[in-house]
Amino acid sequence: MKKRFHKPWQVGLIGPLAFLLFPGSLRADRAVDLPNAGLELWQDSVPLYWSGSTSNIPPEGVFPSSDAHSGLWACQLVRTQKQHVRWSSSPLALPSGSYRLEYYVKGQGCLRNSYYSGTAYAAYAPYDTLSTDDWLKKSYVFELKRDLDSLQLIFSLCQTDKQGLLIDDVALMRVLPDSFTPFHYDEYQVQALSGGFRLYLASPARVQVYDLSGHCLIDERVEGIKSFSLPRGFYLLHLPASHRTLKLSVR
Repeated sequence: MKKRFHKPWQVGLIGPLAFLLFPGSLRADRAVDLPNAGLELWQDSVPLYWSGSTSNIPPEGVFPSSDAHSGLWACQLVRTQKQHVRWSSSPLALPSGSYRLEYYVKGQGCLRNSYYSGTAYAAYAPYDTLSTDDWLKKSYVFELKRDLDSLQLIFSLCQTDKQGLLIDDVALMRVLPDSFTPFHYDEYQVQALSGGFRLYLASPARVQVYDLSGHCLIDERVEGIKSFSLPRGFYLLHLPASHRTLKLSVR
């Protein structure tokens, strides 16, 4: 029988990597339960759990389409006029915090997002003018200052062509705290920045940063405060002396 050998860094990372993939109490983006997020369930040409009370798109502007990003169906929205209309979700109960709406879209037309709190409309994001035959992933970030029990996600559209816009695979994520809010721990703090992160250490320590493939990108001794630049993505910050591992999200 052949013996198998592993490089030392691979063995040493197994624990931290497993801790990241099964984070337990670590703060991380978490998916919110969004009914019929894949837009697979339809009744009388209306997607179930969508077309909420704030929707004012005419019924003839909403269709199931077999040209889906995944699964069997996508939602086809048509609004050729300049005046926008809304297509919204059914009410959702969400605690206060930061959120990111993600979805796939293709077609020709103008599209933007917002939400209805139950009593008022939030400011709309700027319009995206779309003209593509390929699926694009779009996102909309918003923050709730208080708990809401009847929030509706809004897609606002106008000036589409006759084929309209296709929407599919919608996801709502509860995201990490604000990018300029540090994570506090006994001996260190980590502050996420655009294009990297800043590390505060109460005492000198060895710092390691890995990508999710296990490649070590940073391995150095740090004293006090130091900033690091990294491309957009997810990383593992590991402090060997304290046996702690943190998931980093760089935007």
